[in-house]
Amino acid sequence: ASSAEKNSVSFRTLMNLQFPSRKGLVLGVYAPESDDGQGVLTPATQQFQGQVKNGNLANLLQISGLDHKKGKSRVFYGINDSFPSIAVVSLGKKSTGFNELEDVEEKRENIRAAIASGVKQLQDSGVNVIHVDPCGDPEAAAEGAGLITWAYDELKTKKSNKVELQCFTEGADDTQSVQSLWNRGSILAEGQNFSRLLMEAPANVITPTGFSNL
Repeated sequence: ASSAEKNSVSFRTLMNLQFPSRKGLVLGVYAPESDDGQGVLTPATQQFQGQVKNGNLANLLQISGLDHKKGKSRVFYGINDSFPSIAVVSLGKKSTGFNELEDVEEKRENIRAAIASGVKQLQDSGVNVIHVDPCGDPEAAAEGAGLITWAYDELKTKKSNKVELQCFTEGADDTQSVQSLWNRGSILAEGQNFSRLLMEAPANVITPTGFSNL
């Protein structure tokens, strides 16, 4: 191997030692349809719950007293070897649909908000590789995750924790379709984040020359 290749390998090894991968998982659960009902697990959560140490995830959620109000969440640590940190988020009621008065698809908005909440909690705790339950709408889930992890900190000494986002496809009937929709949502989030960059960056940075170099 050449000297350059050896230096490259050494650099990657050093980076891995300094910034070890910390994996986390965001899972969804729907709120009960009635006051005396039970929450409904998403297919990914159903698939995963048997992999929890000393019991199943449904029991842990019940013990934790998860508030099923949309966007609420619980974070569990050390209940799975592959994912040491797991956030479970409430997606609101599964029957939620299109709100004609507000002209908005509330179910999609609920997924965006809930996933963003769970991803943010894991990011703030130092997790840097986060797998996300598509929650029946991979595009909306990817948007929520991509938007919440973006921050304009180019001019700050202390940078925010950079996160790698991946789609958790266990339990999916069509993995390829789910991944394709996730990729689309990620692209949409990137576009919105680019607009946020243009809005938040100071004028002495986004000069005509600076803009042309973006």
